[in-house]
Amino acid sequence: MKDGSDLNQTDIILYDNNRVLSFQRLNKTDRGEYSCNISNPINSMEAKHVLVVNYGPENTQIKGQHHISLGDTFTLTCEAESEPPANFTWLLNGTEILNSPEYTKKNAEASDSGNYTCQAKNIITGRSSSSVHGVTVTERISNASITSSPKEAIEGNSVNLTCDAAGSVFTRKWMKDGSDLTQTDIILYDNNRVLSFQRLKKTDRGEYSCNISNPINSMEAKHVLVVNYGPENTQIEGQHLISLGDTFTLTCEAESEPPANFTWLLNGTEILNSPEYTKKNAEASDSGNYTCQAKNIITGRSSSSVHGVTVTERISDPSITSSPKEPIEGNSVNLTCDAAGSVFTRKWMKDGSDLNQADIILYDNNRVLSFQRLNKTDRGEYSCNISNPINSMEDKHVLVVNYGPENVQIKGQHHISLGDTFTLTCEAESEPPANFTWLLNGTEILNSPEYTKKNAEASDSRNYTCQAKNIITGRSSSSVHGVTVIVPSNCSGGCIAGIVIACLVIPGAAAAAGYFIYKKKANSKPQQKGTDKLQQPKQEDVNENTSTVYDNTSMVYENISTVYDNTCTVYENTSRVSEDTLRVYECI
Repeated sequence: MKDGSDLNQTDIILYDNNRVLSFQRLNKTDRGEYSCNISNPINSMEAKHVLVVNYGPENTQIKGQHHISLGDTFTLTCEAESEPPANFTWLLNGTEILNSPEYTKKNAEASDSGNYTCQAKNIITGRSSSSVHGVTVTERISNASITSSPKEAIEGNSVNLTCDAAGSVFTRKWMKDGSDLTQTDIILYDNNRVLSFQRLKKTDRGEYSCNISNPINSMEAKHVLVVNYGPENTQIEGQHLISLGDTFTLTCEAESEPPANFTWLLNGTEILNSPEYTKKNAEASDSGNYTCQAKNIITGRSSSSVHGVTVTERISDPSITSSPKEPIEGNSVNLTCDAAGSVFTRKWMKDGSDLNQADIILYDNNRVLSFQRLNKTDRGEYSCNISNPINSMEDKHVLVVNYGPENVQIKGQHHISLGDTFTLTCEAESEPPANFTWLLNGTEILNSPEYTKKNAEASDSRNYTCQAKNIITGRSSSSVHGVTVIVPSNCSGGCIAGIVIACLVIPGAAAAAGYFIYKKKANSKPQQKGTDKLQQPKQEDVNENTSTVYDNTSMVYENISTVYDNTCTVYENTSRVSEDTLRVYECI
């Protein structure tokens, strides 16, 4: 058995009645504890044997650094698979230096560089094996730096950046702003020691780094490449138009590295060395061409720009005046727009919108807005915006078109009951509002737009004339309104006669009416005895006899307006007048 288990190796032979266990070719895996159990019918016994398989040395290896820094301590360790363990011998470049599995060297020198060989030997197997380990003692990198040639790099010229360091330099790697180089116009030479720009551009500026390394250490040097250029794109910022008495400032700028120096000239005469020029209390003599000259002390180049300045008086006191002062419809009117200062442009508007009237003329560089024949529709708010490049101001003028009076009308009743109060109101279209005068049958009775009469009498039946007058236009207009005071049906004969006379304007009509009444009295029949009522006339007689009255009772006014309607109410007077029945028709 092996290690307590039945044998399962395939390369062993048992012979001489299992007395002999034979290994034809011993393997490392054959090692272990072998036991032999011997027995008979009386008893049994077991013998054990630990089989040690001697081998090696093999897989000899050296562990330790290959690159050693000058002055450092380094250790090399040799290992090998071997039974029994191997003995180790160290050789440096073929010369034996130590018998030990480990080699240590303090304060390494350049002479310690070389091939270290470790020889392993097994005293049982008589076999040996070796391994070689290269060691290089290297000086550490220090004092890394980048230098520029020439020192002041100028756009368009060539520039070299050189990367150097103390110690053993194995490799150099360049980068720009933390990234690999991408420029196509650069050349690396002298084992990457020199970075060369054939024709420098602004875009080449940035931070360049050079990483220097060897197997011991690495160092990085950085250099900010400043590309000196310009000046170019020189520009002046500031106002072109300055208000008289104001302060103005002109500022000069240019693209330049390093920043340019600036010199100001006014009309060719040097006035200041500064990027900014300020002038207080500007005068007319400050107008002119301001030249800014920019110069770069590194590139030796210069550039200039010219800026024109005009000192202008600010607009003030804008005004619109009307001529004549009181515009009248149908007449011509001029609106004149003036202001103090330097006036460059004028723009007229009406009620906040552009002018669209067809009958207006603008002349004298829009100073005068002329209406050839003023219309009511021309009224409104006119504004004149006066401007120059310094400022603008606006004045407004409300154009009032004076007109009228026209369309004079009297509002009020035509028929008034006896004793009532009546009011007549006069209206007219007029600007300014008209003054009103009332006339009764040609006689002035009141100056007011309204005429009121309390306790109307028959004598108030008249033609009322309202005269409207405009004190600005000097024009007047009038209207006539007929009023008739109506007597109630229970009036006396004299009252009735007064009503009839008041209703009839034309004397002939009054005479006809009197004649009609007279005829009625003469032809009326006597009152029957035993009754206190008047005999009722036939309806056809009444209609026939009253037609004459209505034919002559139309009122005639100045405006020839018809007063009476065709509908009349018949009142029956029950009082006795010469024993006749009198019928009076009141027209409403």
